Amino acid sequence: RYRRPVIAGYDAVVSGRAGYAIHDGGNNSMAKNTSCGVQLRIRGKVQGVGFRPFVWQLAQQLNLHGDVCNDGDGVEVRLLEDPETFLVQLHQHCPPLARIDSV
Repeated sequence: RYRRPVIAGYDAVVSGRAGYAIHDGGNNSMAKNTSCGVQLRIRGKVQGVGFRPFVWQLAQQLNLHGDVCNDGDGVEVRLLEDPETFLVQLHQHCPPLARIDSV
């Protein structure tokens, strides 16, 4: 699957799905490097509740690089860095209308 890099924070079509690239504007975008990092599948009430923008903002705060997009099973997040702190913050600060059933 090819993921087209996008300007961080703007909606775009990524493999037919809306998504955000999480990067610093340099060549560190995970959309360009799929050979390393982690891929997370987040299931629950995570679409239509501001979850992707929340994930993008959280990744920016933690200085993480990767991308996030909706798909038929929920939200897919790919990160270059270790996701441990990201996952803790994800659960602690989940948007009020969202619900995470599994990661």
